[in-house]
Amino acid sequence: SAPVDPVLPNEFIVGGRTYEVLPILRGKEKRVRGNTMVDRAKDMDAHLGQDDGEHLITHQADIPVELQGKVVFVFTNWPRPDRPESVTIVCWSGDHWVQYGGSLGSDWYGRYRVLRRKSK
Repeated sequence: SAPVDPVLPNEFIVGGRTYEVLPILRGKEKRVRGNTMVDRAKDMDAHLGQDDGEHLITHQADIPVELQGKVVFVFTNWPRPDRPESVTIVCWSGDHWVQYGGSLGSDWYGRYRVLRRKSK
């Protein structure tokens, strides 16, 4: 498959785990709804949860600098405890990666990416 963005890494190693960066949009789509994003993540074997999200945050120094401010990682199998219709996102916040909640009722755009783990 084609790289997500020719200038951005589409694979990286974080804390010994290799991840592939995958888009949620297809073709000329500009956005999708949350449930479509989750279904696509499942289809791509990129439906990651809390273990991988916390691993990414713990080892965030390993995330390529080129991704800072360019992508938002979505963990489609990590709902917020108080909001079952949600997911956790990890995004760049000026000087470090942080986690936030995102509603599945929202539209999700091109900078949102899911990760597929290639190694333990």
